[in-house]
Amino acid sequence: MDKLIYTAFNTVNNIYDNRAVRAQNLANIPVPGYKRDLGSKSVGTAFLDNMQTLQSRLWRSRMTTITSPSRAC
Repeated sequence: MDKLIYTAFNTVNNIYDNRAVRAQNLANIPVPGYKRDLGSKSVGTAFLDNMQTLQSRLWRSRMTTITSPSRAC
């Protein structure tokens, strides 16, 4: 549970840091010769983005055991 909380807070912290970098980039657009800063890539949301596409092994094993007897009949 502690790892989950740490990951969640770290993700939120990265989001706030990226907002600050974007705000600074927008404020300095009219300055000649300004090179924009790149924010850090958020790592914590990769799991949440792919969560809907993954199936658990338990669900797959239950599906095979449920369909196995119907094949034999």
